[in-house]
Order: sequence, then structure tokens, then C-alpha cells
Amino acid sequence: MAVVTNVSIDHVEYLGSSREEIAADKAGIVAEGSTLVLGETDPDLTGHFVDRGASRVLRRGVDFSVTENLLAHGGRLVSLQTPERSYSDIALPLHGAHQGENAALALAAVEAFVGAALPGEVVETAFASITSPGRLEVVGHRPLVILDGAHNVAGAHAMLAAIEEEFASSPRTLLVGLLREKDPREMLDALGARSAAHIVCARPPSPRAMDPAELARAARSRDQRRSYHDRGQRV
Repeated sequence: MAVVTNVSIDHVEYLGSSREEIAADKAGIVAEGSTLVLGETDPDLTGHFVDRGASRVLRRGVDFSVTENLLAHGGRLVSLQTPERSYSDIALPLHGAHQGENAALALAAVEAFVGAALPGEVVETAFASITSPGRLEVVGHRPLVILDGAHNVAGAHAMLAAIEEEFASSPRTLLVGLLREKDPREMLDALGARSAAHIVCARPPSPRAMDPAELARAARSRDQRRSYHDRGQRV
């Protein structure tokens, strides 16, 4: 079995510089005669996966989908449709509408693996206990502190959309650390840096870490009105 969520620009030094190249590379996980659960819907990319000879292909929006995706206390309330059955009013204690889409894909994959629908109470219990450390993880409330490991532009957009939908609007301070292969301007734009009150540029614990001074220069070039910090010192 192969499960594919979606295709975004990432790890270009290994996978390619375009979504088409990355899709072609990732399609290598699909073995002939296997079952493919495909979350990517871009028709320019799906062919790379479906042409690999899978005996069964389950597609997002065709074979499985999210029929309801509502904001709820501590996360989402979702209803999911799979090839086997419908699951209504499932509590998902994760932030971000995209997590509902991930839940539908995961549920379709499990059903395909076991070859049957799952009992509703099993699905409810499993999703109610799910955690995703470092993904829109709330680690403090006064002030509100959210950790997110978004490492590409698509992930940063999803993070920002979730914050804007689910959390009260207030002045934000961004603490950002990137790896050298990332485009700092693209990432800062996707993170909503232009609307942030302050940006603190940090060095992640990696030998591939981007110099915080370089990140601060990129931030300053996008918006001259804000205050920026390099390693916690005003620059």
C-alpha cells in the first residue's frame, strides 16, 4: 500500500525544483499491483502516481472526503466519507482545517488496509486521543504560545490560516528559525511576517541552520516598519 498526502516544494536538493519533478520522484513508492490512497488532486500531478500500476486507487474528493469541517473547542469537529461508510461528528483535537483532510486520508488508508469499515466508536476513540507535537501545539496561554514545525511554504500557509481562523486576533511575535536551503522571503511571507508586531530570528539546532542575521535582513527587506531581532538582540 502507498499513501500520498500532497505534493509541495520541499527538499529541492534531493527531489527536484518543481512540483512535477517532486511528484515523479515520490511516485516511486507506488508498487505495481498495490493499493494507492491519493490525497493530491492537481491533475497535472496525479498522473505520476496513478500511472505506476496500482491495482486500486482511492482519490481525495472522489472516493474519500471531508463532508463537514467545523471549528470546535480545542480543534475541529469533522464528518468523513470513505468508500466503506460515513462517519459523523468526529472530534479531532488538532488545530487547522487541513487536519480534517488528513484525517479523511488516514481513515481511508486504514480501511483499505483492513479491507472493511471500522466501528464508529473505534474511529471516535482513536481520533479523540490523537496528538501532533510541534504542529500548531499550544504550549502556553498567558501569553498564548504556539509551536509549529512548518518547514515549507505550503505548511507555513496552513499554519497561518489556522491561526487566523482559530485564535483571537492580537499583536503577534514570530520566533523563526530556518535551514539554509529555504528561501527566507517566501517563508516569511507565508508565515504572515508583514503583519507581525515583532520578529525574532533564531538559529535552529542543525548544521544546516541559516544565519539569523541573514534571516533578519530578509525580514527587514520585506517590511521596513517592523522591529526585528537577531539572536534576541535588536538590529
